[in-house]
Amino acid sequence: MALLWNPRPSSSVPVAPLKLVLRTVIIMFTTLVAMLLPFFNAVLGLIGALGFWPLSVYFPVSMHIARLSIRRGEGRWWSLQAMSFVCLLISLAASIGSVQDIVHNLKTATPFKTVD
Repeated sequence: MALLWNPRPSSSVPVAPLKLVLRTVIIMFTTLVAMLLPFFNAVLGLIGALGFWPLSVYFPVSMHIARLSIRRGEGRWWSLQAMSFVCLLISLAASIGSVQDIVHNLKTATPFKTVD
């Protein structure tokens, strides 16, 4: 009868060379992009602002409404929809601010230069 569970843990850690190389290349590429784009934080802010409302608010609220069978037009439904709308406005404002920051930084961008 073969053992399905080894009671003694392995003393070595398996390393996948391809995974190690790919992770290193991704980190190097991200660092290069961050150095080339002095407004990299604004780009990340834009991505975060665009992803905030649907992933953190809209889908969870929709799932909550469906799970609890909240009927359309009830007080709880209206309050959840109002909260979702306010978060949408916040996400849109953050997106507009990030785009404005990107446009402002594009006018004065000089790659690999530091500000004195």
